Amino acid sequence: MKKKILLLILLMSVTSVYAFKAKFSVDTAKVLDKNSRTKEVVKGLDAAYSIEYESDSGLDRELESLSKKLTYLLLGDGDVSDEDIKTHALRKKEFKSLLYNLNLSDEEKDIMSASYNKEYMMQTVANDLCMDVFNAIDNFDLKYSNIGNMTIYKNTSGDDVARVVIENVSVLQKDPNSPRDFYRKETNLVIYYLYTRVDGEVQLKYTMAEFDDDITKYMIQTEKNENKGISNMKLPFDSDLSKQFDFSKLNAMTDSELKKIYDTNQDKVMFLNTMNDSSVVSQATGFMITNNVLATSWDYLKESLIKGQFITISDSKGKMYELKGIVSINEESSIALLLIDGYDGMPVTLESTKSIKYEDPVFVLGTKSGYGLSSSGGVVFSTDSVISSVLPVSSSDRGAPLINAKGNVIGIINSGSLNSSVSYATKIDCLIELQDKLLNTKSINYKSFEDLKEIYYNKETREEKVINSIPDKIWNEYKAIGKLEDKMFLELVKATYRDSVVSLRYKNEVNDILSNQVIIKTYTNELLKEGYNEKVNTKEKKVYENSKYRVTIMDELGYVIIVMVKK
Repeated sequence: MKKKILLLILLMSVTSVYAFKAKFSVDTAKVLDKNSRTKEVVKGLDAAYSIEYESDSGLDRELESLSKKLTYLLLGDGDVSDEDIKTHALRKKEFKSLLYNLNLSDEEKDIMSASYNKEYMMQTVANDLCMDVFNAIDNFDLKYSNIGNMTIYKNTSGDDVARVVIENVSVLQKDPNSPRDFYRKETNLVIYYLYTRVDGEVQLKYTMAEFDDDITKYMIQTEKNENKGISNMKLPFDSDLSKQFDFSKLNAMTDSELKKIYDTNQDKVMFLNTMNDSSVVSQATGFMITNNVLATSWDYLKESLIKGQFITISDSKGKMYELKGIVSINEESSIALLLIDGYDGMPVTLESTKSIKYEDPVFVLGTKSGYGLSSSGGVVFSTDSVISSVLPVSSSDRGAPLINAKGNVIGIINSGSLNSSVSYATKIDCLIELQDKLLNTKSINYKSFEDLKEIYYNKETREEKVINSIPDKIWNEYKAIGKLEDKMFLELVKATYRDSVVSLRYKNEVNDILSNQVIIKTYTNELLKEGYNEKVNTKEKKVYENSKYRVTIMDELGYVIIVMVKK
């Protein structure tokens, strides 16, 4: 199986917080409820500019259940080291039974029309490809601790798509320097299921699995092209999934048509870089909806309120713009509107998604580097809840415009699917009326970034009291294990020492940005570098040992608990 990708976004540039000896007041409810923090930010903004957005997405329970079942059948039990032959054979047989089947008799196959025969042949090929994926995954000998998030979208074409992400998968690979030897590599796996319905019954029409490597290479090449000013508007990412869709409309577009789309919008796209001291800690894209209001991603802005000191804004020509403040935010659509100063160009043209058809060409103008403009093309396969496209984007493309063949903006890239074959964009319909309103407003009210940062992440009122009873000499010894202060990007709220045992409790202040599992992974990677051996690795508990210490890490109710024992 051709290896593909999910680039794990480790926000490693987070500024470490050292609160081990500080004294803070307690407001636990406010700390643990991220939604309340967002509500507090919204309260500080002018309601006249609120974004009216209602999501019509909902998880299809039938498809959710079937996707979970297929994932188990495809991967097996990730916590079992050896699977017996009988269990494996039954798993494979059941997986095959769920594949798309026209249920034709031999006689019916003989008298099929040419068009029906074509459908039968397509079904046979798709079934063979599904079994190829099953067999290829067997060869990788995957080990995993848990299935991550699942996204399901019902398509206008009648075929539904489910996307399942499994993080931190251990894959057996050949050593390129010694083909007889094997080694294990940790990566992420994304599985796509395309479903169809036959007489009301849901069946698996096609499946594809992606690893990191190829999309990582694609993003790197896109960034190189970006820096050279080369367009990728007719070069969609070559994935197995893309072969299931018709790209003829995109391929039929002329170079002059593509150039017009690019030229019309390039000066209206902005690059946002969040700074902490002299380091860039987060990036996104945005676009002008008026001559002073910029639309971008709320997920990005939320991340910036937590991690950054200020935001810089520039265009593809390097011109800088002043961020005056925030006009409006909406959690459900993940849209934020920013007020900037110094822009004298025209806004983008917004167009309703009602005009979009299945497999229409779409384009993203964004950034991979944070200072250069890149363009990529793909096709739409669903507009039922959000705009789903076969068009890869990276985290710095959050907030970028999704543009149709006429050069009009129909969506804004959200964080639903980054660094994989599929990307999701929020429909732009919710901004069309607001754009007209803002265009006719002489003086727009706003809140400064600093003010909202104080509301969203006020350490003085939001952090718990830190209780650290460990003597300095002992603490200096144990905090060196795995470079604890550098690698654990969480607040320490309790630290105790007794009988050569250190117990630490960390609280996740930013669980909507960095999950406990991602942060734990950063720390355990450092332990492995220092020569510790992995003894236990599940989602809830991990144990590492060397000749001197045993380190146990647990993930419990939003807290990370670390216990260090000297042998």
